[in-house]
Amino acid sequence: MDDYRDTLIRIHTDDDEAVFDVDFQDDIVLSPYSQIALQSLTMERQDKEIIIDGANDGLIVQVSSQIGNRFTLRIPHGILSKNTQEAYFRSVTDLINNQLRIQSVDLVNSKAGVNKPTQTGMEALAFVGASSHKVNFKLQHKPKLDLKTTTDPSLIYIRPQSATDPTPGDPTISLTNNQVKRNYASNSGSMNDAYIGFTVPVCSSGCGYAGARVGDFGGAHGVNGGFIMGLTQSISKIKNNSIQIVDLDFGIRVKENTSIIEVLQKVGGVGTFANNAGGHTLAKFTTADGNNADFLSFNIESDDLGQKKCQIIQYKEGGVGNNSRIVLADFPIEIRDSLTFIKKEYYFIIAPFNNDNIKIQQVQLTLDPYFNVDNNKILLSSENNEIQAIPSKRFGVSIFDIELSASVADYMGYNLSRFNPQGETTNQGDYLADRIFENNVTADCFVVELLNIPLDTYDSFKKGRANVLAYVPYSEVHIDSNSGLVQYEPSERYYLDLNNASNILLRNIKARIVAIDYSKIDLQGIATISMILRRQGRPLIKPM
Repeated sequence: MDDYRDTLIRIHTDDDEAVFDVDFQDDIVLSPYSQIALQSLTMERQDKEIIIDGANDGLIVQVSSQIGNRFTLRIPHGILSKNTQEAYFRSVTDLINNQLRIQSVDLVNSKAGVNKPTQTGMEALAFVGASSHKVNFKLQHKPKLDLKTTTDPSLIYIRPQSATDPTPGDPTISLTNNQVKRNYASNSGSMNDAYIGFTVPVCSSGCGYAGARVGDFGGAHGVNGGFIMGLTQSISKIKNNSIQIVDLDFGIRVKENTSIIEVLQKVGGVGTFANNAGGHTLAKFTTADGNNADFLSFNIESDDLGQKKCQIIQYKEGGVGNNSRIVLADFPIEIRDSLTFIKKEYYFIIAPFNNDNIKIQQVQLTLDPYFNVDNNKILLSSENNEIQAIPSKRFGVSIFDIELSASVADYMGYNLSRFNPQGETTNQGDYLADRIFENNVTADCFVVELLNIPLDTYDSFKKGRANVLAYVPYSEVHIDSNSGLVQYEPSERYYLDLNNASNILLRNIKARIVAIDYSKIDLQGIATISMILRRQGRPLIKPM
């Protein structure tokens, strides 16, 4: 456009949703081949917050249609804003997870395992997505894994395996007949001599457990006999054959048949086995097949005060009506790093010692439902503990539901306050907000949209044509994070062609400023948009 004339047009609004509807007394002529560009933008975005108190603190969580699986809770009181959101959603996560219970063994009719499988192996998450900028509630459940010969080999690490064709006298571990068996004798008494470890962590943020039944000890071998089982964070040492007692966070040791259970005590980071947990004797270990041997378990769940605990449990088999559950020890367990808030991972390991025929049966554990077994890691962002992807293995099917108060749900970006009102059965309770969480704007972008001026633009959020005048990167314009003040002027103006075949006469301009997904934003005060209208032809110069 060699000959052109530019016209500066400014529109303003005090609408709190950034909608412009401006009338002019003179016609503005939009001739064919005209162009338009953003000159500047000024506005002040509201720093939205909501005060949560007794009027809007309701939270209902359902994890199954069965009785006892629906919780009526109250979310923490206080101010939810962009400055408090990360800590706040962690507290909501903990609130939900603290309700989940293993609810133990059925002592009358059941030999081992749990009485509430709908909750065991379940974990909730509440967070604001780093990429989606939306609030996300998740409820996921992984049923317990029973170790069998058909178990996915990527889930376990065996040291050393029987397939290595050992020299007689050297230890091996074999997984046959759905049990772990120690072959050959060795007197080392070291954990890394022979063991089986899981490469997927136990569900710990919600509630979960890991345990096994041990039988057929064979001959007595004193301090170098028996077995150790425990939980450790040292997955690298499991995989490189260097795991030791000092690497256990929680542990049990039994030296020989009918000996006293010893529980790992950690003081100042140093762990030693000691019998100060009641001195219970594993009398059933002499059974021929081990099916009636005691089941030992590490149960991870919250107590009534909301403190996460690791209980070491002995389930004694005494026949129908005579079974018993004994708490050997009760320790606090950290589920997050205190500085980074990264989730801690606890791995189950069993090391049988110096017994030719020792058998470890009914090995069970509930896997972390957010662990991705394809690449052996929990997909977390170190910045905000956000789950980035869903694991690939199967989940438990259930009826999940979450309900918030109407005002809180709307504030978080949900169109409905109840997330699964139809009670649909699903294997993942994954509830992503409908709109961007307005406080999560650190990587946001504003869209300046003209509503009655046709432009040749396209936008994937619109899935086609749009009338977008400009995209304003939030990081370039937000000059005051406390007040939300925005002042933007592009370093270079980009002129867009108008999409009109004939003259358009305007006495009204409609526009709006929206978030990246075209959801509304909230403003305070007066907002202005300045535009340059470029039309073909030189301006008429009147004679003096």
